[in-house]
Amino acid sequence: RISGPIDESLSKLHFLSFIRLDQNNLSTTVPEYFANFSNLTTLTLSSCNLQGTFPKRIFQVPVLEFLDLSTNKLLSGSIPIFPQIGSLRTISLSYTKFSGSLPDTISNLQNLSRLELSNCNFSEPIPSTMANLTNLVYLDFSFNNFTGSLPYFQGAKKLIYLDLSRNGLTGLLSRAHFEGLSELVYINLGNNSLNGSLPAYIFELPSLKQLFLYSNQFVGQVDEFRNASSSPLDTVDLRNNHLNGSIPKSMFEVGRLKVLSLSSNFFRGTVPLDLIGRLSNLSRLELSYNNLTVDASSSNSTSFTFPQLNILKLASCRLQKFPDL
Repeated sequence: RISGPIDESLSKLHFLSFIRLDQNNLSTTVPEYFANFSNLTTLTLSSCNLQGTFPKRIFQVPVLEFLDLSTNKLLSGSIPIFPQIGSLRTISLSYTKFSGSLPDTISNLQNLSRLELSNCNFSEPIPSTMANLTNLVYLDFSFNNFTGSLPYFQGAKKLIYLDLSRNGLTGLLSRAHFEGLSELVYINLGNNSLNGSLPAYIFELPSLKQLFLYSNQFVGQVDEFRNASSSPLDTVDLRNNHLNGSIPKSMFEVGRLKVLSLSSNFFRGTVPLDLIGRLSNLSRLELSYNNLTVDASSSNSTSFTFPQLNILKLASCRLQKFPDL
């Protein structure tokens, strides 16, 4: 481990292509001269206790592919305009004080596959040009102040991980937002102000395992969806919305489900425990604070078990008999 400021003598190493100083207590600013390293492909400075403002020009080093400044809570800066096609593949700024808006020219980073901006101070709408990032695989914008509507990612066919939770996003969620994104495994849009009804298509994405839509303003009935029995979904979290109607029966056909959280909505009707019993892999079931009745009276407890269940929330579910689990 090294500490203290970065020595000025480093500026003389004009042909440096790889700088990795992560997890050192540098407690300093990032030198402007790093932008003069025309061969620099990798700059990793995570967890270095960096301070001050990060030089914008470093983003624009033509051959720079990997930039990791994450977990430097005193480091501020903004993302510059990218006037030409850049080489960046990974940008990680999570847990810093970076702020401002994302430039439309982010689409010039045609090689970009990983963009991590969680727990920063970014604001303004997410640019629609994000749809042009055809190599994007991992996107995390959680815990920021982004506003406006949810962007479309129709060109990002390789996208696997999408986290836009805990922002100020508004507007509708449509089939078109996710159509063709067959590689998506993880979606988290929780804690925004998204509204309208939920498209059944989102439950039909062929690779999706985890879906978090909690704490929004979604309304209406959740429609039945196709291919439930073969769905890879293991987590569905729709807590704290304004959803109503019956819980779709297809939800109880998703055999891989481990977490089903539907609390604090306006779902209504009777849910036989036998129906829930189809979900033998459940570890967490939350149905509290709806207009539901969970009926355990006619259940045959010998026909199903919940060996993995460790959280069961059925408050206000009008239980007349406690289920024999």
